Amino acid sequence: MVTGGYMLSNLELALIVILVLLLLSLLAFGLSKCCAKPDKILSGGELQKSYDRLKADYDRLVLEQKKIKGKHTGIDLNLTEMVELSDKLQSELLLLKTDYDRLRQQYIDLQKNNEDIKDHLKSKCEELISSCKQVFAETRESIIILFKLRVKQCEDKLVKPKLMGRNDLLMMLRSEMYNAQDGVLGILSGKRDILLKQVESVSSKLTCPTVSDLSEQCQGNVKVA
Repeated sequence: MVTGGYMLSNLELALIVILVLLLLSLLAFGLSKCCAKPDKILSGGELQKSYDRLKADYDRLVLEQKKIKGKHTGIDLNLTEMVELSDKLQSELLLLKTDYDRLRQQYIDLQKNNEDIKDHLKSKCEELISSCKQVFAETRESIIILFKLRVKQCEDKLVKPKLMGRNDLLMMLRSEMYNAQDGVLGILSGKRDILLKQVESVSSKLTCPTVSDLSEQCQGNVKVA
């Protein structure tokens, strides 16, 4: 085949035909897209409903955001209060620990002095017992001497060379009995005063701390803290 002075073979001619057909197919596809019907267009009422629905969802999201923000603010306030309370409790615990350490040291000191206090009390009790024994011995000896003296006086009166009637003898014995009783009471009263002085002397030397003293001391420490 001769075209414009050129010789085209059958193969070249077939290629040209195929190329033209492809161009025509692309042109037809483009025309079909351009001439196709558009998608469905929403009406004004449907658009308004869709807008209202979206706005309601948006308002609900805004409300939920405010709620979450309020809860977050409340949590922050609670955390702040908890931190302040924790600091206060820590301060009070430090004060209590200081008081505990001081009382514990006082208890340790009392334990260290426990044996000395026992020995001190034992010595003073032995001193008091010895004083009581001495007073009792002196009292017994004084009473014996008194009765011996009164008996001797009665014997002297009975051996006098005069006759005594029964009534006179009874009166004399009654008088001697009263005199002996007064003498014994006088001895006991005097020895009692001596014994009380010995007890007071020993008691004044005792320096052992009492429970009330420790209680007042502990209360003073708590007030100072």
